[in-house]
Amino acid sequence: TLSLHDALPIFELDSLDNFVEQTLSLNGALHSAGIFPIIQQPVRIMNDYALGFITSAPAEGYPFYETNSKYKNQIYLSHNGLQGAGSIDFLHTTAVSKKLTFLPDSTIGLVAFNAPEQKAGQRYPLAKSEKAYMSFEPRQERLRIVSYGDEPLLLFTEEVLVSGEIRLDKKGMTGKGTLFYKEAQLAASDFKYTDVDIYSDNASFALRNKFSSYGENPLAIQSDEMKTHISFATRIGEFNSNGTKRIMFPANQYYCQMDKFTWFIDGESLDFKKNKGGETTFESGADLARNNFYSTNAKQDSLQFKSLSAKYDLKSQLILCDAVEYIQVGDARIFPDSARVRIRKAAAMDTLKNAKVLANYITKFHQFEQATLHIAGRLAYDGNGIYPYYDRDSSKSLISIKSLSYIQTKTVAKGEIPENAQFQLSPEFAYFGKVQIEANHPGLLL
Repeated sequence: TLSLHDALPIFELDSLDNFVEQTLSLNGALHSAGIFPIIQQPVRIMNDYALGFITSAPAEGYPFYETNSKYKNQIYLSHNGLQGAGSIDFLHTTAVSKKLTFLPDSTIGLVAFNAPEQKAGQRYPLAKSEKAYMSFEPRQERLRIVSYGDEPLLLFTEEVLVSGEIRLDKKGMTGKGTLFYKEAQLAASDFKYTDVDIYSDNASFALRNKFSSYGENPLAIQSDEMKTHISFATRIGEFNSNGTKRIMFPANQYYCQMDKFTWFIDGESLDFKKNKGGETTFESGADLARNNFYSTNAKQDSLQFKSLSAKYDLKSQLILCDAVEYIQVGDARIFPDSARVRIRKAAAMDTLKNAKVLANYITKFHQFEQATLHIAGRLAYDGNGIYPYYDRDSSKSLISIKSLSYIQTKTVAKGEIPENAQFQLSPEFAYFGKVQIEANHPGLLL
């Protein structure tokens, strides 16, 4: 077993009635559980009334924890334990402290820390702090530096701030905690670093929007459990989802489930991608889409749709969704022109122009074209468009629809055919006047 003690030979004190503390000196030998070799050093009464001493290592240093490392600084023993002051050098790093405490397996203390950037061999970034907690385990060849109080660690020449810890050994630099860089915040328990990279297999990421106005939600996006690689060489952050975790857009009151997204560090946008497919055989056969964009606005009744590609514009706080085949609202499927949808702040979707509508999506009785539509929720849309009417001879006529909306349980369209339109219900019947179309009825209601 390891033990730390000072061995004193038998001694005798005389004339205790006029004893002077400062004059007491007893020959002894410090046995420090291998921290140092046995140190022959007289002990005296310290300020805390414990037997101890203050000494310095020789110029060549003492062997440190039975390793090839050398300790060349002060050593003192008191009621507070075995302590020292000075610098600790490990690999390319230096830690300087006014008070180090030597434990049987490690040296701890508050230090000023500096690790220069290493661009070759085991690469790691610049790391430094004016005041941090250190735990150094020489036998394990491992150094741990932890941020102290309100003093963060500083990583990279990019000035990444760390609330947490870094660990350094011969394999490189790792760590855990929360990183702060510009408007970004990244938290993980498994960081790995090179001189230009940050890696994590499971990180949480949040990005504040520097363009947000006073009183607005400052968060642009927020996501958890992402496999992460941030490169200061390419100025790009890449995030891959570990499953179906939500990527939140707080200002837009939306969230999405994407396979990956890209953060352009110096840019004003983020790109999101979802792999094609993903539906089960049943879902594909039943004509069901696995949606991945969801409104969190309570007034929109969980409005949702599928998009395979999207971009978030920080300056306009706009989500631009591409590859949107359709949006299902009530009993209708609405097909955006160019398969593109735009979501603004507070879940406001831009008015769709030149859209197509299929109603209802089960019976597929009616289709509308050139529609201008406002989608207000999962059960609410309204607008206008054109209804192509085919008579029994398949002759096509166009009916102008002034009102196209979902009312209670069905899509209802209303229009009026002018007399000069020369509209024919069939070769035998002409018609002008009001017309109504209901999604659950196959014909025109005149």
